[in-house]
Amino acid sequence: MRPGTTFRYAIHQYLNKNNKDWSKLGIDILLGHPTDAIMETEQMQFLPDNLMKSLDNGNVNRQLITQTSGILKIFNKYPNNSISLSP
Repeated sequence: MRPGTTFRYAIHQYLNKNNKDWSKLGIDILLGHPTDAIMETEQMQFLPDNLMKSLDNGNVNRQLITQTSGILKIFNKYPNNSISLSP
């Protein structure tokens, strides 16, 4: 994430990947105005990809992560064109 990113923008990046317009609306309504706050570097770690990148680059006298591998294969149950529900 680039500096100056808001919580809302960061969360929406995940929801944009799968056209989750209803989910974005729900997040906006439930979390509201506080999500417009600018994230500090430490706060960016709540997103899994950011945490993974930080751990990959982290070290304490040696590199923390030496190898990564996928442990869960995710299948798309509903192709993008099978159901069209948008706000």
